[in-house]
Amino acid sequence: MTDGTGVPAKGTRSVVGQVVAAVLLVVPLLLGVWLMRGQEQPGADPSVCPGAKAHDGPEVPALCAALNRPGLPALLGAPGERVSVVETGAGKVDGVTVENTSAEVRVGEYRVRLTDDRETSGFLGSSVTEGTLLGHRAVSFTSRTVGISIDLIGGGGKAAPGGVAQHLAVAKSPLRSGGSYRLTVWRDDAKPVDEGAVRRIATEVLPSLPGWVPSTAQPGGA
Repeated sequence: MTDGTGVPAKGTRSVVGQVVAAVLLVVPLLLGVWLMRGQEQPGADPSVCPGAKAHDGPEVPALCAALNRPGLPALLGAPGERVSVVETGAGKVDGVTVENTSAEVRVGEYRVRLTDDRETSGFLGSSVTEGTLLGHRAVSFTSRTVGISIDLIGGGGKAAPGGVAQHLAVAKSPLRSGGSYRLTVWRDDAKPVDEGAVRRIATEVLPSLPGWVPSTAQPGGA
């Protein structure tokens, strides 16, 4: 399963991203558990960012460290939960492995993914809103996750609409150059995500990344 985010191409005003979030719902067991590609690894310490893998980009350790913070549950509005790091992996396009440039954590029913988008791409999503965050160009939008209903007894399965993922893509530089960081938040139980929580996380997390260029402008709303 793969995901990504995108924004409308508007020259230098565009912020990067494209998303296709995929989830799995095991219907016959009535568990209502939504899963995505990022998974906790058996035997691994979920509180520690894993070492770099063969197809990880050089930015992945910093992305994971930025998300793996004790204050993240409170920013999501789930202060009683803990942060667990989950594995993300390289995807494939036309049979060619694409380098992984994202990190993901689980906080209770929440999933939070942070991606380093290096180039501009087309948009796949809805409810697009352009604005600023910490003086940087930003685009917020949503995408629908896709559920796959699997009959574990009779076999077979079918696709069905899932929940809604909230995305916020923010330019790394106030000059709108050098790519963007994309924050994606969704819930395993397909319940709605507060857009304000995504902005709170971005405000705290993005300035800690090595590729972030501070702005002297006042923070704005996206």
